Amino acid sequence: MIKLKNILNETDAEVKSTFGNIAFGDTSSSNIRGQKFLTLQGKKGSPEKNTKLEDEIMNVLVAWTSRTNTPRADYLASKEQLFRKAAKVFPMIFKPETPNGTPLYRGLKYTQNKTIDASLKGTTPKDYKKVKHGMNTYYSYVKPINYEPHMSVQSWTSNVESAAHFGDSGILTTKQDDDFLFNQIAMSIFYGRGMENEILHFGKSYKNPVFIMVEEYNFEYMMGNL
Repeated sequence: MIKLKNILNETDAEVKSTFGNIAFGDTSSSNIRGQKFLTLQGKKGSPEKNTKLEDEIMNVLVAWTSRTNTPRADYLASKEQLFRKAAKVFPMIFKPETPNGTPLYRGLKYTQNKTIDASLKGTTPKDYKKVKHGMNTYYSYVKPINYEPHMSVQSWTSNVESAAHFGDSGILTTKQDDDFLFNQIAMSIFYGRGMENEILHFGKSYKNPVFIMVEEYNFEYMMGNL
């Protein structure tokens, strides 16, 4: 009979063999990120050399925050189960800072207009509700859309302003669930240029409904008022 204790020991062993006692805590060669990860985990002053796989994962995450692409998404997806196990050992790195149910946002680029066209074609003003986020006004389509991402991992954020910064055509919204991984503070360290509140969704399907909202100017253009 397989005992729970043995399963937990195997989980700990895999995580420890990859990340040691401090995830991404290598400070060699004046590694600024390593210092920040030490501080995040309360291990300041106790550096630890990264394993080969740990360095590989870190390099992909750093590259991902600069530019997402399919090979990087597939690499991260291949490590999903490892990340889930690591979330139990290093929650400050792999577990989202926000709880499940938190509203999340994803900016759509102009090149992703097919998503908007397919979802909103033929809609009228009565199909939307007006919402305010800070100083910005959006119109949110009241029905969930059929969102089919082309990559196996997608970046989302718990900050709508960050989503607006990375998108120019519309913003997707959903709610956080167990398919999301990585602490937003940790992701900002990988990014290295401010706090974007990034969180990663694993998989091409969503448990919670996905909605779409468009900025006021784009909405007026869609409705033929401009």
